[in-house]
Amino acid sequence: MERISALGKVRQLGQDYQTRFREYVQPVVEQLDSLLDYGLVATFAGLLDCLIRLRHQKHGLLLSELGASCSPDKAPAGTKRISNLLRSQNWDHHLLEEFIFQKAFTQLQEWLKAQKRVFALWDDRVVDLPILSIGGPRNTRR
Repeated sequence: MERISALGKVRQLGQDYQTRFREYVQPVVEQLDSLLDYGLVATFAGLLDCLIRLRHQKHGLLLSELGASCSPDKAPAGTKRISNLLRSQNWDHHLLEEFIFQKAFTQLQEWLKAQKRVFALWDDRVVDLPILSIGGPRNTRR
């Protein structure tokens, strides 16, 4: 009986995290909805969910494995949908970069407003990045 209750708690926790994740990515999904057709937007949302569930530091995923994981009953179709999403001319990675940067910048502003101490990881690599015009300073050194 105790094992069943623990399993139920784990499932509930997983559902809670999934709900929070979907709320977090909702703004970028809405942006994509104005650029792509419904099928590609649904593929994007499913792909993000699948990547979070399957991420592993030491192992990569082949596109076919990812397609099979996202659509277990129709692996070739899942792979084709992901391929179509990645090849679409209507969007590119800059949309995601800007979304992530804006989320980080907003969080930084909240911490600074609350006078919390902010730490950042820094390494000595230098990467040229374009300066994004989204309302905040952005260092071109990383």
